[in-house]
Amino acid sequence: EITAFYKDLENLLGTRFYRRQLIYRYSVFTNIDYGSVKGIDVSWRFRNPTFFSGVLNYTYSVASGNASFPTDQAYNAYLGLEETKQEYPLDFDRRHIVSASMTFTYPGQPDASFWEKALLSRLSLNFIVQYASGFPYTPITDDPTLFIPPNSARMPWTGAVDVRLEKRWPLRGSTLGAFVEAANIFDNLNALRVQPFTGRLWDTGKLDLLATGTDYVHNPGDAGPPRLFRVGALIIF
Repeated sequence: EITAFYKDLENLLGTRFYRRQLIYRYSVFTNIDYGSVKGIDVSWRFRNPTFFSGVLNYTYSVASGNASFPTDQAYNAYLGLEETKQEYPLDFDRRHIVSASMTFTYPGQPDASFWEKALLSRLSLNFIVQYASGFPYTPITDDPTLFIPPNSARMPWTGAVDVRLEKRWPLRGSTLGAFVEAANIFDNLNALRVQPFTGRLWDTGKLDLLATGTDYVHNPGDAGPPRLFRVGALIIF
């Protein structure tokens, strides 16, 4: 399956300034921002009627506009910067996404032995693989004369592999089940926010002051979730 898409974004909520004597006096929210989203999605589905099924997916997309949030122009005014007139990659612009989902299932057999029914029948193993290019960010330099376009750099790629093993047993018209799953089984450290001086997670590139630590930059919300195991049971009526 191949799908191409394009969306023109107009009249988005933004900020308009009213000036007096070249000084910003006040601002109001109004529908003036704009942008666009375009891309292509390619999917390949395959299935073995008995044991195996899966889907592979790749998406390329571009999201650009003059502001990622309604208050962006307000911050530009506060910092003494010019209002943005041309489009740039928006904060949620993610160019490449690659994913795959694969499920291996051992079906129940009427003539199966006791141990086959107890251990293998209705047993399923699922893998979900997701990798994506990084979001854009605006780098910072110590040179005040250097103009850096907004969101002109990219964070590192992120990715994770999730695994789920599930077993079900029929019981008097109902179904009992148990599962164990591991999210991000390889414990990848996925950066969701980077330090603008270095482009790296939790690395400011600056020497710390005497008697100060680096914990103040180690915000756990800057990274994706680590490896996580879950064990549970289910009942289906």
